[in-house]
Amino acid sequence: MPIQKSNESPIQIFLSYTNYEFDDACVGVLLFFVPAAVFELLPAMSKVWTLFGSVGLFQSGLMFRYTVLSLLNGFAFASYK
Repeated sequence: MPIQKSNESPIQIFLSYTNYEFDDACVGVLLFFVPAAVFELLPAMSKVWTLFGSVGLFQSGLMFRYTVLSLLNGFAFASYK
């Protein structure tokens, strides 16, 4: 936590720290997203497009797995706070 100044209220300190954490998380996302998008976006989208054209997203189970993982991620995030 940043060093507390005597003239700042606890709310200002909390908001400053929260803003720092948000900025830190944004940098982490960008550090992950840029290389992932550069190296994996085109192959992943071509596989999804091929699967969609030949079998279908529902019949292959891809849509079901995506939905389950999204719900699991939502519950994990909600229980964290």
